[in-house]
Amino acid sequence: MKKVIVLFVLLFFIFSFTSCVTFRLENQLKKLSPAISQWYKVHSILMETKIPRWIDERGGSEKMHFLRLPQEIQLKYIQMFWEIRTEGARGEYYNRIAMANKSYREGKPGWKTDRGKILILCGFPQYRRFITVYDLALQNRSNPNWQQPACSNEGYVYEIWTYYQRRFSTQYVFKYRSGNTWDRNYSSVISLENQTHLERECRKLFAPTEGGWEEWGNILYQWVKARKKND
Repeated sequence: MKKVIVLFVLLFFIFSFTSCVTFRLENQLKKLSPAISQWYKVHSILMETKIPRWIDERGGSEKMHFLRLPQEIQLKYIQMFWEIRTEGARGEYYNRIAMANKSYREGKPGWKTDRGKILILCGFPQYRRFITVYDLALQNRSNPNWQQPACSNEGYVYEIWTYYQRRFSTQYVFKYRSGNTWDRNYSSVISLENQTHLERECRKLFAPTEGGWEEWGNILYQWVKARKKND
């Protein structure tokens, strides 16, 4: 019984902390100028990389630190965003956005769709397959309670992307909803651990270089220095 109570209290604090962080980030997003907000929407998927502890011992992602900065320093960061990253990252990123916009039209730009976001971060999968209603019917023919799900015009119900790495393979499953819309089916990702590993490796292509992190440190130093001066 005590273990249950301790677990409940721990989950409560985790949920409260997460909610607090989310609420704070949402407030910071509202404070962005229209131009910075538009830039952020397009590039924030690349800003999940964790800042090294030697820059800020509290850790956190580029995204979290960017939103904390005053507007004039945010503009400095935007100007050097691609300069502090690996060579070729910029061209690859915008090329993937173009591919997502061309491949996935679901009533909104392709880069905003679930499939588009995974494509931008990890590129196209090494293996892709579709599951049709007929496939599901064969799998569930002995189940009297089985009901036929909604399917696209081609009869597809699921689109499965598989990425292979050394000792790892990761699958993303997208489920057809309606009106040519495909939703990421999070419960069907085979291994969250493998997913985390894959996305961490994929982010390295777009992460700041070692010298780039030093520039990031200079930005934060300027901010801290300005705050102390104003105080």
